Amino acid sequence: MPRIHLTNQVGESQLEKALSYIPDSKAHINALHHQIWNSSIVSQTLKEQIRLFLAHQNGCVRCMSLSYVHLDTTHQELIQQFEQGDYSSLPLGDFIVQYRDNPQLITAKGIEQLRARYSDEQMMEICAWINLIDGLHKMIVSLDLYDFCQVN
Repeated sequence: MPRIHLTNQVGESQLEKALSYIPDSKAHINALHHQIWNSSIVSQTLKEQIRLFLAHQNGCVRCMSLSYVHLDTTHQELIQQFEQGDYSSLPLGDFIVQYRDNPQLITAKGIEQLRARYSDEQMMEICAWINLIDGLHKMIVSLDLYDFCQVN
């Protein structure tokens, strides 16, 4: 049961109803999601891989089952790789884990390895995408808004 009182608006997820308490922020969050997703700084394929990786890290069965772009590797194959600690399909896997859990431990060497592959602009968009997707999921978890997401 949600930990806050939700409006009776029809057709919205519990997260959308909760965000309706802060309509300006809700509009900005939706606009940011749309802007980052549609940006060409980082490919939608990479953003989809990051979204799927975060869904796996957060244990969200529903998010792991969704597909927004076609990937060379199926979602189930990626999830199996992630479960085995194999991030070869997503070279950012180790970075994302450390970035989420203990960003102070990210080393200069780790950043240089990323900079060899991604521009500063791309790294900023990747971090923004990680924070957006992960932050929304943390709201769902902390406020028990599980009508859309399902944790296993």
